Amino acid sequence: MGNSSITARLAEVLNHQLNESNLSVSAASRKTGIPYPTLYRRLHNNGHGLTIDETERLARALNTTPTDLLTQATK
Repeated sequence: MGNSSITARLAEVLNHQLNESNLSVSAASRKTGIPYPTLYRRLHNNGHGLTIDETERLARALNTTPTDLLTQATK
């Protein structure tokens, strides 16, 4: 699995987790401090540009860990 496919899958996992948590991109932006346009772009552009810091912030907002998110993305 190449890096771009892992990143794309991570974006899918994040979108799924946000939906399951009833957390909009706007609310996630406020919770994480990631600007809305940046977060929206990361989540809807196959994760392109998604950073470790952003993944950590999103994991905290979703009450999970980056490791759990990455594990789900590689299943």
